[in-house]
Amino acid sequence: MSSLDSREVYLKIKSKNIPIQYNNILCTVLIESCLKEKKYINFYSMVTEIFCKSSKNFKKLMENSLVEIYKTVHRIETDKIRMCALFFSDLLVTNSISWLILKELPLNRKNNISSKRIFVKNLVLRITNIIGKKTVNKIFEKINKKSDNNYIFGGKSLNDMIFIDTFFISIGLTDSGVILPNDHTNQNNTYTKKM
Repeated sequence: MSSLDSREVYLKIKSKNIPIQYNNILCTVLIESCLKEKKYINFYSMVTEIFCKSSKNFKKLMENSLVEIYKTVHRIETDKIRMCALFFSDLLVTNSISWLILKELPLNRKNNISSKRIFVKNLVLRITNIIGKKTVNKIFEKINKKSDNNYIFGGKSLNDMIFIDTFFISIGLTDSGVILPNDHTNQNNTYTKKM
């Protein structure tokens, strides 16, 4: 990495007139460059932010990259999982990628892998540290309201939502907003009475 700022890097890459069909490679290069650092540097997410905000195609490719990385996160070393989560949390906080992409990251009993929990934990904790719990709560509520029975972190059933809530309580984000959407509140009361 040089002393160039993110805007200069964006302009230099843009001046190369890279064909649009190679944007997916550019996404990969930015993510892998970030992961090659010894510790997280937000420089790469800043460059990526500029690309995402200047091209809907690039934004969509970066959202797809997040989903693909999440599917294969078990193949990544733990410290790299953390860096990857920080990279994407910076993109979410700056609205470079859509918050709705969180619906595509399933976190439930069926997909219960420690590497996914590590990724989600670092992602949400970083977002919370930057914008605060109340803002995260509002964003998560909006995502759940735009639902077609597919809630945040892939929650599709009451059991999924309870699992997600329990996970967020365990990492100290009890009022994170992932907690059951309004239409599940009555079901939740019934569920807790049975226990």
